Amino acid sequence: MDKTINSHDRILNFDGKLYRLQRVIDKTETDIHHLIGRRYRQKYNTNAEINKVRINRRKHVALNAFF
Repeated sequence: MDKTINSHDRILNFDGKLYRLQRVIDKTETDIHHLIGRRYRQKYNTNAEINKVRINRRKHVALNAFF
C-alpha cells in the first residue's frame, strides 16, 4: 500500500490513484463577497457597500470556484 502526500499541491497518492485533498472550512465562518468582481474596479466602484454581501465561507468558496 503506497501512501504518500505532496503537501504543497495537496495531492494524495494512494495505491497508484491520485486524490486532491480539500481543506476543511468551518461552517460558521463568513466572508465578504463582492457582487461585481474586483477585477472591474477600474470601470465600477466595487468597494461600495452596496456591492458587498456577508455570506458563509463555504458558499463563497463554491461561488468563486463556479464562476
